[in-house]
Amino acid sequence: LGEAPPGGGAAEPVPPARGGRGRGEGDGTVLGAVDMGTNSFHLVVVKADARGRFTVVDALKEEVRLLSGSGNFNVVSEEAQARAVAALGRLKTVADKRGAELRLVATSATREAVNSEAFLRKIEKTTGLAVEVISGQEEGRLTYLGVLSSLPVKERKLVMVDIGGGSTEILLGEGGRPLYVQSVCLGHLRLWEKFFAAPAALPENEGQPVPPEAVEECRRFIRATLADGGVKEELQTLARQGHSFEIAVGSSGTIEGVEEMVAYANALEAAEGGGAEGARDADGDPLRERVIRAAELDRVVESVTTKNRSQRKKLPGIPEQRVDLIISGAVLLQEIFALLRIREMRVSAYAL
Repeated sequence: LGEAPPGGGAAEPVPPARGGRGRGEGDGTVLGAVDMGTNSFHLVVVKADARGRFTVVDALKEEVRLLSGSGNFNVVSEEAQARAVAALGRLKTVADKRGAELRLVATSATREAVNSEAFLRKIEKTTGLAVEVISGQEEGRLTYLGVLSSLPVKERKLVMVDIGGGSTEILLGEGGRPLYVQSVCLGHLRLWEKFFAAPAALPENEGQPVPPEAVEECRRFIRATLADGGVKEELQTLARQGHSFEIAVGSSGTIEGVEEMVAYANALEAAEGGGAEGARDADGDPLRERVIRAAELDRVVESVTTKNRSQRKKLPGIPEQRVDLIISGAVLLQEIFALLRIREMRVSAYAL
């Protein structure tokens, strides 16, 4: 959450914010950051030294689904507010136990909600926590710094894609500096609610794969939204100015989930072919190269859109909480791959 580190090392610590003491865990400053996303809230607690190097000491995730079932996707319901306040209370307890200074940022759902101010007042009154609502551009910039803390790509010309529940951030960066940031109103939860939630709830569709017409409607909507945002044209203009990207990087849960499915599928293929090394990689080796290739993404999309829910649960590597949302998220990622002509994407362990 600070300046980009030299050579893609650990990010500088954020200045002390609201909550906690900032000292604990022995030597070093203890810092906590909460990302209040549309689908889930994330807490990371780190111990940082004076040079900005840090060690993660706690990482927690709470699924909240802030705008789930809100019709126009612009109201945080009373039920969602209750889930959010309860989740923040649990995250605050963890941060307090570590003695962490705490900073909270809210993204797409809170930016867009017509009752955002009332929601934030309720959070502060109930938990004592003040929340900073950040713009889509700032969300992209901070996510880029997270990527630089995860991968040695500071000196590379890269395009970064971060898919959240309510929005997707696309950034072109070079030398640790964002050259272009666009936030588009496309997210896995938003798309699921719009195109897949109602068909999935119909009795006649129980046990059936995703309706093909829903997938096609979703694709058309994604393409139109990306076209309206001018993403391709802006990147083409920058490419003519000598800023074409040489590497693609993805971050956040959807992209990590797709990569896990790819890794498991590849490991199973290797094991069936007698490659035991690949089978071990599927057990979650943190040092494996985390890459999604276009053909592998195509296979994931084909798999999740042609199977029913019970069959999707049995797919190797699929996170349980993403059995439904992987459909909209994977289709969105596939459309971005096609638009930007991405052949392969490295996956960052860090995001906002």
